[in-house]
Amino acid sequence: MKKVIYLFVLFFPLVLMSTNCKKDDPTPEPQGITVEDLVGNWDYVSLDFNGTHYTDCNSDLRDAGYGYVNLSLLDVSTSTMTLYDNCIAESVYGYVGIEYEFTFSNNVLDIEGFLLEIQNVETFFETNGEILKFKILNHTIFYFDGGVYTLEKR
Repeated sequence: MKKVIYLFVLFFPLVLMSTNCKKDDPTPEPQGITVEDLVGNWDYVSLDFNGTHYTDCNSDLRDAGYGYVNLSLLDVSTSTMTLYDNCIAESVYGYVGIEYEFTFSNNVLDIEGFLLEIQNVETFFETNGEILKFKILNHTIFYFDGGVYTLEKR
């Protein structure tokens, strides 16, 4: 009988600890940006490229053959948007931008092969969804590969 009591004394605390532990609350998933958060008009604020901060139409960049120096995303719906560059609008009469279809997955906008990766996923909601930062992922001399754009919701 002493052996049974001894075993009971050894195992009872173990049973109590394993059954009485409260389960931890699940860690809430970080809130991610959805395509619905992007709906609207996003106006160009700045471009950071090769260590320089641009806020206007830079003729040196334009003359070097870069496109979308002042990139804005207009009339964004859940599947289409218009790419607009104020610099081109100043030089081309009647330019109103070009509408494209896009998909959005893993914080990357795929605008018919033109890839934009959102950089401010962590802080997007801290600015009430009013500021959007993204980097162009395409490897081409015509766009700002690695440049980070800042846009503001209108």
